[in-house]
Amino acid sequence: YCLIGAIGAAALSVAWPTLSALYQSAPGGLSSNIRDDRVNGEVAMQVWITGAGSGIGRALALRYATGGHTVIISGRTRDKLDAVRDEAEALAGRIIPLVYDVSDDDATATSTELLADLTPHLDLVIMNAGACEYIKGQTLELAMFRRVMDANFFGMINTINVALPLLRKARERPMLAGVCSLAGFIGFPRAEAYAASK
Repeated sequence: YCLIGAIGAAALSVAWPTLSALYQSAPGGLSSNIRDDRVNGEVAMQVWITGAGSGIGRALALRYATGGHTVIISGRTRDKLDAVRDEAEALAGRIIPLVYDVSDDDATATSTELLADLTPHLDLVIMNAGACEYIKGQTLELAMFRRVMDANFFGMINTINVALPLLRKARERPMLAGVCSLAGFIGFPRAEAYAASK
């Protein structure tokens, strides 16, 4: 699996061409024997994006749906996911909401089953879910650090565990992408928890 990072505010502009290029250049490429479902001559992918109720995740979901791909979107808030799905009604692909909190360790097994009910395999998983909280005053609040780490670090581990069974069923090389942040390279004031998690 390939792990790539889209950095900061340029994440969408970086992620889309990079993910598309990597998928098309994978061994076997988009060869005609992968699957029969095609859009404009290209194989339609099964994509799962976490943190897709807003922001970068939402934009990527709509972009992939515009390209004719099936996109499963996850987040904690059903209403936000449904709104993204409704935006995609006129697009070539389709968007399917799946409520999933990446920081909920106990939800992993159940979410694997729910995801398998929605798609027979996954070609691409974009781990976009995340949280950012800032240090207040002169005290390091341990609970806050744990919340941020649960979402941004352990949340990726949970997502990988949920997705692996379906990634292994892909007929060609599946792709696994993690959205990171400039904070992971250059620390920001009061964002020490976020920077460490990235």
